[in-house]
Amino acid sequence: MTTTQSIVNVTANRRITLPAALSGRMDVSQGFDAPDLDSLRIVITGRGGTGKSNLAASNPRAVLFDLERQPRTLLDPQCTYARIKTTSTSPADDLSAAIEGLIDAYRRDVALQETLKTVAIDSFDTMVDIFTRQVCKEHGAKDIGDVGAKGKGYALVRNRIFRLLDDVHAVGLGWVLIAHENLSEVGNATVPKLTVSPSFRDQLVRSRDMKFKMDCVPGNVMKKLKDGRQIPMLSKDPKDREYRMFIDTSIVPEQYDTPKSPVPIGSGLLIPGKGGWQTLRDAYAEAVEKRRAEVELDTAAPKGNNQTGE
Repeated sequence: MTTTQSIVNVTANRRITLPAALSGRMDVSQGFDAPDLDSLRIVITGRGGTGKSNLAASNPRAVLFDLERQPRTLLDPQCTYARIKTTSTSPADDLSAAIEGLIDAYRRDVALQETLKTVAIDSFDTMVDIFTRQVCKEHGAKDIGDVGAKGKGYALVRNRIFRLLDDVHAVGLGWVLIAHENLSEVGNATVPKLTVSPSFRDQLVRSRDMKFKMDCVPGNVMKKLKDGRQIPMLSKDPKDREYRMFIDTSIVPEQYDTPKSPVPIGSGLLIPGKGGWQTLRDAYAEAVEKRRAEVELDTAAPKGNNQTGE
């Protein structure tokens, strides 16, 4: 039995029919189709101690490569941790082999496909450092800038890292990269920037589907006034801190690596110590439905000639 798949050519309002031979190689669709959050390419940034790792680790459908080998004392470790074993003289080769092995297993293992949806890496900075040291070693250089001319060393490192990430995404897995930030001078302002060099930052910004910034902010406490009313005020007690996710994209060109979301998630989302990823997943689902309603409203609106009648 042969089957065909088709989509609609919106301009001509005619359905495009693909050959039956292609039905086993691809799925086609039309219209609004928001992917599962866990299948997206996500970057989580922020300064130290703002809950980045805890958020990524609270996803039970993720395997998290712990490159920084931090003490496993996170509040909500629901992910599957992976620490790379030393099986060669190259940490970069060990990491590549582990991720490639996971990809190969994922292609063939139906049970794995049903349970695993995301590969998380903590951190992107450490990943860059691992591959940078490997390229320097291969070329007998002390600094990556000494490898070749016109940024050849940076290009070699960048290509290896993002080829690996592309392979992860090509099999249907999402990836989450935890990236550190520091303050940098841009013009007359001090702004948070990714700690990696511009070469890697540019590629990361081009590759991500979503980018969030985590921050630790003072929590609210209720203060009673003389007239008996109670009003919220920022607490000065460090124990009252809150972890929030910010998704405000800057319009300043120099700050192009600020947060990004393809759907309208409210910025300043409170991320609890436990259930953080589920909180994000719920907020994403709500934003998807909001965008879907906007799309359907636009589609249902009558198409006129916009004449004023004057």
